[in-house]
Amino acid sequence: MLIGAFYRNELAARLVELGYDLEPSLAGHVPSFEIRGYGRPVLRSFSTRRREILAWVQKHGVANTASRRQQAALATRKRKEEPDRAAMTAMWAVRAREMGMPGKKAQAMRRRRRRIHETAVDGAALSAAEIVWRGMEQLEERRSVFAVRMLETLALGHSPGAFRLPALRAAVRGLVRDGHLVAAKKRRDPSFATDRILRGERDVVARMRAGIGDGAPTVAEAAVDRGLAAGRLTEGQKHAVRHILCSHDRILGVQGYAVILTRDYGINAERVVMPSDERESARHGSFAAL
Repeated sequence: MLIGAFYRNELAARLVELGYDLEPSLAGHVPSFEIRGYGRPVLRSFSTRRREILAWVQKHGVANTASRRQQAALATRKRKEEPDRAAMTAMWAVRAREMGMPGKKAQAMRRRRRRIHETAVDGAALSAAEIVWRGMEQLEERRSVFAVRMLETLALGHSPGAFRLPALRAAVRGLVRDGHLVAAKKRRDPSFATDRILRGERDVVARMRAGIGDGAPTVAEAAVDRGLAAGRLTEGQKHAVRHILCSHDRILGVQGYAVILTRDYGINAERVVMPSDERESARHGSFAAL
């Protein structure tokens, strides 16, 4: 979610300003980060909330799955109270000594943080526009239209702390201004399509229109009905198969969310195009099993 990505990115930005070196990681399926240089034992020692959740899972004898951990997080959540910063700092110092962190290693890490803090930003690092562009490419692989909050969430999780939300939003506006992102109409949330998606869809529609009545049925309708009668497809899926194999159009579009399965084709998309010469292969192998 955007609010979680915003929080993690702000935290990362402040750590970077303090001179810490971060590395991207995943918290479950959510983009996150870790402070570079600290091993897993140290990180787990300071993650008391994680220990509470795992203890609840073990106590109740349930599977250690994401859904059960979420249940444990809700069950063990305590009322928020403003912490005593001085007391927490003292507690952290004691725990650090127990983990063997003070000494030469800590001094070396402090020196490294100072060097990072004093070093200019790496010229090879991606710009805000490049980060947003990568998020746009990732989203357009899965969706023809996507909400702007999805793009912002991906961009915030790409390079933790590198850019704050205003800079990423400015990069989004730049892509809109240059025509790479096109605002979608009649959407509850502000959404975009990409110019590449729109060009591709216009080309598909043009090809479909040009191919209307320019083909011939691949299988006789009676044979199709016999094959479908012996199968387990839903009415919507049967209609799609009948439309693909019996149409007089050269290029067909199938729109829907049900899965249409044959040995040669697996269709699970909002828009699918199948030229009539490829429909011929649907006769072989799998159609009789439908």
